[in-house]
Parts: sequence; structure tokens; C-alpha cells
Amino acid sequence: MKRLLLLALLALAAPAAQAQSLQEATELAKAGDPKAMYDLGVMLIEGQDVEADVEAGREWTEKAAGLGHPPAQHALGLLFAGVGGDAPDWDKAEQWFRSAAEQGFAPAEYHLGVLYAEGRGVERDPVEAGEWIKRAALQGHGDAILDYGIMVFRGEGVQKDEAIGAQWLAVAAGQGNPVAQNRLARIHALGRGVEADPVEAAKWHLLASEAGRTDAELDTFVATLSEEQRADARARAARFTAEAPAPDKRAAKGDSRTQ
Repeated sequence: MKRLLLLALLALAAPAAQAQSLQEATELAKAGDPKAMYDLGVMLIEGQDVEADVEAGREWTEKAAGLGHPPAQHALGLLFAGVGGDAPDWDKAEQWFRSAAEQGFAPAEYHLGVLYAEGRGVERDPVEAGEWIKRAALQGHGDAILDYGIMVFRGEGVQKDEAIGAQWLAVAAGQGNPVAQNRLARIHALGRGVEADPVEAAKWHLLASEAGRTDAELDTFVATLSEEQRADARARAARFTAEAPAPDKRAAKGDSRTQ
């Protein structure tokens, strides 16, 4: 599972840190506010409005985590998983992910599921992986929605149901995830979990391809369609693009465990 190591701490943590200024975060952190400690830690690690100081940033993050702040616990899990460049310590990553996951923090639920799926810091357990990833998916976590959809479609650690798996994939595709769009194109082309619909397959393939998720087999499939069908697919794709969120460029590069 490659996604865990490729996620940037800034992308996951910065929104919380931007909620207050450096001065405000510093004052509140020194007064014992765990959220401010976490915000200050991220600012220092990433050099936001201040010269980067990874060591000091990590200390503030650890203080916040020790006070039970889920985002800080999750951030420490990521750091111990190696996102900061250090050698991974999977046992500690698992401990911090679990602390945050048990408080219902969706990113930590997802990453704890990732550890169970890969057997890092815990015994590999597809069933436990499916349970934690499902919890995150039900909270709307994008990566979890994609992964859980594929797990259900394939029957990996969960009861196999191609129709329900396709529904989860449709949610992820609708959020602009090109991996999900590619998978949805394939199942529409094959009629697995959904009724076969070559135009809908072509639509999702066009969208995934535009986001960088190419597929030679689907190129060949689309080439067999009539010009009228291809025009319909282009029109559907254009409508989706006008209404949908920007695609997840990171996912387009294939950094998902669900390759």
C-alpha cells in the first residue's frame, strides 16, 4: 500500500494550523491549549510564517498528542510512518493512529486500516482493515471511500458485493478521484455490479484520462463505439466537469493501495 508513505503532512494538517496566527497559536499553546499546540507544531514543521524548526514542531505536536488531541495523534502517526523522511517506526505509528482512530478521527481510522491491510505494526488482518476503512468511508474520507469500494467489489476482508462496491466507487468518482473513475469505467464496460453502459464507461474513461489516469484497454474499447456514442460520452463528461470538484491529481499517479 503506497498511499500512506506518499501523503504529505502539510496537506492533512495545514487547514487546522491556518485557523489562527502564529502569535495566537504560540500564546494559546503556552497556556496549555492542545489544539494550539498542534497548530503551532505544524507551523514550525512546515515553516508557515516562521523559520522551520522540525524538532520544536515535533515537540509541540507530541505535547498535543499526549493531551489526547486526535489530529496531533494522527500527525505523529504519520511522522512515525516516515512521511517526514525518517525511518518508519510502525509500532509507534500504529499506537498513535489507534489513539486517534478510537476517538473517531477519520484519517486515523483510514490509516489504521492501511496498517492492518499491510501488516505493518500489527498482524495483517484484512477483516480488521475493512472495518477501520469502512468507518472512515462512512465519515466521507475520500481515500477510504475509494479503497472500501474496491474491497467490497473484490470481497477483500469484507463480504463481496459488486453492486454495493460499485456504489462506493461511484461516490469516489463523483468526488473527482481518477482511480475511481477508471474503475467505474471498467465496470460499466463489463457490466459488473452495474448494467453495461458503453457510453457511461467512455465518459468515466475520458474524465480519468484527462486527470492523468490512462488506460490502453479502455482506449481500445472506446474506439469501437460509434461517433454518436463518443459524442454523447464527451457531452456527459463536459457536464460532469462543469459541476464536479477538481480531480485528485495525487490519485491519478497511482499512489493507492488499490492498484
